Amino acid sequence: MATGTIKNRMSAMRWWAEKIGKDSVVERTNDTYGIRDRVFVTNVSKTKTLDADTLAKITAPCVAISLRLRAAFGLRREENIKIIPAWADCGDVLRLKEMWTNSGRYRELSIASAERRVVLDATKALANGGSLIPAYMTYRGHSLCTCAQCSTSASVAGSALDALLKRAAKSKPRSSTTT
Repeated sequence: MATGTIKNRMSAMRWWAEKIGKDSVVERTNDTYGIRDRVFVTNVSKTKTLDADTLAKITAPCVAISLRLRAAFGLRREENIKIIPAWADCGDVLRLKEMWTNSGRYRELSIASAERRVVLDATKALANGGSLIPAYMTYRGHSLCTCAQCSTSASVAGSALDALLKRAAKSKPRSSTTT
């Protein structure tokens, strides 16, 4: 049994002993019984990385660019799918609407690096003013079939994605002047 389970059962035993008026039947501390302390943090990273070879095997361009955007900005899955890049891009920050975020709070992320700018520009070009969800799908449908769109062979979509990224990298940086 897990330490937490044993501690919960000991707590129930202490409650029972108190209710029947026999507090001395069960010791007040778990140390008496040699029950260890709970460990809440594993100190093991749960991050997953997607290497270039695996990314090249993804045939759906919206899924591939979505994964690159997610890696560049550290976005959560839902934020990544629902984002409308053209609206979110404000020059030096990326705005995330309340309805896109897990916490339901508006937040902004810095676009400080050139890599972030290149990936964001490629995402905007692919999304064409909308989100990364294809027009014929709902959020739920797109979310469920994302894994099904991944295949084991690189296709034309992979090279199309690379072309988008190269074009975005060559284009002039946007001016951040406001009127």
